[in-house]
Amino acid sequence: MYQIEPRQLTPLLIVAEVDHDLPAGLLRFYRIDRLAAEARRLTGLGLRACKLYVKTPAGRKDEHATAGLATDSLMVRAIQEIKNAVPEMRVGTEVCACAYHAQGECVLVGENGVDNTATHPLVAQMSVLHADAGADTVVAGLTHDGSIRAMRTARDESGHKNVQIQGSVQLRTGFYGPYRTMMGTEPEAGETFRAHQPQTDRDAVMSVARRHVEEGRCNGPHRSGPVRGPPAPAETAASHRHRSVQRH
Repeated sequence: MYQIEPRQLTPLLIVAEVDHDLPAGLLRFYRIDRLAAEARRLTGLGLRACKLYVKTPAGRKDEHATAGLATDSLMVRAIQEIKNAVPEMRVGTEVCACAYHAQGECVLVGENGVDNTATHPLVAQMSVLHADAGADTVVAGLTHDGSIRAMRTARDESGHKNVQIQGSVQLRTGFYGPYRTMMGTEPEAGETFRAHQPQTDRDAVMSVARRHVEEGRCNGPHRSGPVRGPPAPAETAASHRHRSVQRH
């Protein structure tokens, strides 16, 4: 019988500046000043990786998601906290506008809908910022055309070719309902909602996944590797092809 081991699991940690009161049953926030202790605890349990999300205070959100590009952003500090406490722990980050956008959009929006000329530079700069801070994997939370290509190009040009890139396919399900409630990013309408794929439409889901894979090859064949040490056993072949399927 196959057994799942701790080293194969990647917990998600939603980081906040302060404590938040949450309804029973929801996921929890991890305060930034307690993150190092949590990383050590997870390592002691045999876990080797984590995925970071951040809860940006409403007052710091705007239409351009500018808080996501601050060199001292909550995400940057969270990466550094974990890497300083447990250097061997692999850290993945969410690269998306939603945590910083006033309306919770995953993209920047113009008069005619998605503004790719603004969104692509945003996610490109954000991914480099995370890599500079020590992230091992940057995950594109948005699924719009060109996002993976923009991240891949920025990563290569910034000298972070060993940092992995993953895409994501967002589905219209309740699977991530508690997460969206906590983060205040429930896409009932808008560009983010339109980008979500019906969970029963296999062809649409696979089309997005294949597009991400192709965008990840924009500069020719490439195989990602870790920043520090050998890949953890929890990583799959899909992650080396810059692809993951997430149910948002």
